[in-house]
Amino acid sequence: MPSAEPALWGTYDEVREACDTILSSWVSAIDETLADAIEGDRLAARAYATTYVALVDFLSTRLPTASPEQHWLARVARREAVALPFRSCLVEDRPGLSVALTLVSDMRRMSPEADELVWPSPCTARLSSRFRVDDRGVREFERVVDAIVDDSASPLEEVIDAFDLSLTDAGRLFGVTRQAVSQWLAEGVPSDRQAKVTSVAQVVSLLRHYLVPARIPGIARKPADAYGGRSMLEMIEDDEHLELLDLTRRSFDWTATA
Repeated sequence: MPSAEPALWGTYDEVREACDTILSSWVSAIDETLADAIEGDRLAARAYATTYVALVDFLSTRLPTASPEQHWLARVARREAVALPFRSCLVEDRPGLSVALTLVSDMRRMSPEADELVWPSPCTARLSSRFRVDDRGVREFERVVDAIVDDSASPLEEVIDAFDLSLTDAGRLFGVTRQAVSQWLAEGVPSDRQAKVTSVAQVVSLLRHYLVPARIPGIARKPADAYGGRSMLEMIEDDEHLELLDLTRRSFDWTATA
């Protein structure tokens, strides 16, 4: 696999190759979620937004730019999460590839240290032509994506989104009914449940920092020896969320085993 930096500030063909190697997980996740997201599916919109933000963060630290510029470069790019799919060129009939190429192009254009990406031919079709677009769906897409980008989603929403939980699943995780979870989403988590929700949200934050968002639901459901043969979700259901948080922190602390 080529290293990220030269590939991402190279020619169009090099960036195109990087989309199927270095960026393949993000590209695939957007391929799978964007159409449903724009048509108003909330879970798909959340999955798209978290994948997009993770991709922006990855690119902002690997494109040629000075460290002080990385923060604002990422902030500006994140703000395009809603608009970018509607103005991207349709490339090979693939939403993820179209978004990734346009995002790299945008971020190179903003960076004073990078050359602009030269596209091989003019844009002949927009990515938005691939979707069934209506006002209701787009408004829901915009609302959900903006909440993720603004980091205004509640810890409970972050947990539900990251682990791809139904309300019933979430209720099982926290020992309440699906109706209670629905009420928490509308009115806030009760004080006696906040500590657990916050701890689980911290686990989610670590996973999102180090993993591609689309992989998290599967990982959370997979039994592992480190969890006593259980899954992450089973540990949480058994009120061992603090132990899980500690295990998750240590699993990503590579310096501890170096």
